[in-house]
Amino acid sequence: MIRLAALAVVASSVVCLLAPARVAAQDKSTQDGVFSEDQASSGQETFETICASCHTTDQFGEAFIQSWAGATVGDMYDLISALMPEDQPGSLEPAQYVAVLSYIFYLNGLPTGPDALGEEKAILGSIRIEN
Repeated sequence: MIRLAALAVVASSVVCLLAPARVAAQDKSTQDGVFSEDQASSGQETFETICASCHTTDQFGEAFIQSWAGATVGDMYDLISALMPEDQPGSLEPAQYVAVLSYIFYLNGLPTGPDALGEEKAILGSIRIEN
């Protein structure tokens, strides 16, 4: 019983220590350089190889990104990975979907950063889309 109580204290301490980091992560937006230039380049290759058979880059310009304003990168990832490519939805690797999202952000002039955008749902869900 004492071990269980000690474990509960440790677990709650870890949660308290991580809470500020989680709040900070939720304050991120696509204006904060959340993807790398290399990742956007990789996304361009995937777009040109797979997506361009149905889509043009013009479809993903300002009107597109504005329609997502306030949503999260995770929301966009969930929709695109569930529906695309149209002939084989969900068939790309998570890294490919994230790279294509990075390319879309790059097309819209959003700033790159030193690190690639992670594939983890928690990370994607904590970044707001802003243009």
